[in-house]
This record gives sequence, structure tokens and C-alpha cells, in this order.
Amino acid sequence: MKTAEGLECKLVVRFVPKQPVVKLLRQRAEKKAEQIVELSKGTAAMEEQEPKDVIVQFQKTAIAEELIDKKRSLLWED
Repeated sequence: MKTAEGLECKLVVRFVPKQPVVKLLRQRAEKKAEQIVELSKGTAAMEEQEPKDVIVQFQKTAIAEELIDKKRSLLWED
């Protein structure tokens, strides 16, 4: 601490992400969207109404975007 004081500095401790935060948010949103869509897809399959792959992918993307834009707190729930 004497060195810091002598240099008129202060000690700062902080978390430094291993990757950009935006990338982390995107990954978590995509994972959460996958879980949500797979759950509803399973229910639809039981009713013999399973959606086409292109629709499933569209749903995943739309849900991931909504999670990032409006519901970030859900990204940290497992």
C-alpha cells in the first residue's frame, strides 16, 4: 500500500470477463431459447403437431432476441 500511496494510486480489484459480455449474453440466450423451444416442441410432438425445423429455428432466434432485449434476468436462471 505504501507504493500505491507514494504513486498516488489506489488498489482496484475487478472481474474481467474471459470473453465479451455481449457474446456471453448471446450464448446464454440461445441456450435458454433452446430449452424453451424444445419443451414446447416435445408437447407438440405428443399431439402429433411437431413444427418444421425452419419454424423451430425461427422461434429459437426470436426468443433469444427477446431474452436479450427484455428479459435478461431469465438468462441466469437454470
